[in-house]
Amino acid sequence: GIVRVFSDGSVIRSDDPSAKVPIEDDGSIAWKDFTFDNSFSLQLRIYKPSSIPDQKKLPIYIYFLAGGFCFGSRTWPIFHNFCLRLASRLQAVVIAPDHRWAPEYPLPSAIDDAFTAIKWVQTEFRMKNSASSLMDFADPKQVYISGNSSGGNICHHLAVGFAAQNLSPLSVRGYILITPGFSSEKRSPAELSCPASDLYIIEHHDCLWKLAVPKGSTRNHPLANPLGPNGKDLSSIKFSPVLVVTGTRDLIRDRQTAYVEKLRGIGSHADMVVFDGERHNFNYYNPKSAANSELMDRIKSFMAATSGET
Repeated sequence: GIVRVFSDGSVIRSDDPSAKVPIEDDGSIAWKDFTFDNSFSLQLRIYKPSSIPDQKKLPIYIYFLAGGFCFGSRTWPIFHNFCLRLASRLQAVVIAPDHRWAPEYPLPSAIDDAFTAIKWVQTEFRMKNSASSLMDFADPKQVYISGNSSGGNICHHLAVGFAAQNLSPLSVRGYILITPGFSSEKRSPAELSCPASDLYIIEHHDCLWKLAVPKGSTRNHPLANPLGPNGKDLSSIKFSPVLVVTGTRDLIRDRQTAYVEKLRGIGSHADMVVFDGERHNFNYYNPKSAANSELMDRIKSFMAATSGET
């Protein structure tokens, strides 16, 4: 497997990504890696259209990939391809940070790394002659933060953490959570009815959370279950607009629905799109499918509606 954990706590990782897919790079998107955390040698990848009209500044789409907090990298073809598609279809600057992996670095390590990555982007706009030259082609007033599965979970915690912070010159216009990963010790109806033939089944879900949460914790830890008994009171949080994407075959769909209902209940702007017949992380597969094409259109519409531009 990708990660093997032994009874003595030792961990062996495969260097070979499990999802072997060809890279879909037609040259229309340029990309480059940058280190955003020297202490842990963490990098992010910046994608931008190769041709940008003079004086035009593109929106920024910061994207945290899936992997259950335990694996995954911007360098893996399946994730790299999705970022290429995002940059092309959205005509945006896509920034994809890596994070430390559990169980060697349990939560909140990945969330801390995400905060560090956003702060790095902020600093790039505050510096003259920055390494990335982001200010030359990216609009700091049009920032969107997104993620798949565990990356969607990260988005929630960033939204809570940044609600009262000054990120100037960055302005976060919205969050896009794609099949976001939440959990609980109590099973939901969707979890109880999940077919054993699906790629992502309840046993995978439980195993990843066991590795990800702090030692001795359960799936009711607030980082896993923000709406649970130990979760933070969200009623005073001023959330930026949120779009949640799921499918009718996603085993976590009940929790995603409850999350949207919670946000709406406290007066926040929360949209939800449900794709019929689609499973957890469906957007990584069948890139030419109607669902994936519609997903990009839905994200573009959400960005247009929340951009603040008239």
